[in-house]
Amino acid sequence: MGLPEQALQHSRDTLDQVIGQAIMALHRQGKTLGLGSILTYLTERQESESDEATRYFIGVAIALLSI
Repeated sequence: MGLPEQALQHSRDTLDQVIGQAIMALHRQGKTLGLGSILTYLTERQESESDEATRYFIGVAIALLSI
């Protein structure tokens, strides 16, 4: 696996993790799991996140889920 493939795999894994964390957080809070609630959670998390790379990946996840 070359560098571009590794970078793509890392990006995909990170997006899976971001979306999975959102789903688990909503589940723990007892909220209904739906696209709207996931997008709301991610938007709120993006606004409060201090790490630029994490904010970027949350933004990508929001964009992908919004398509």
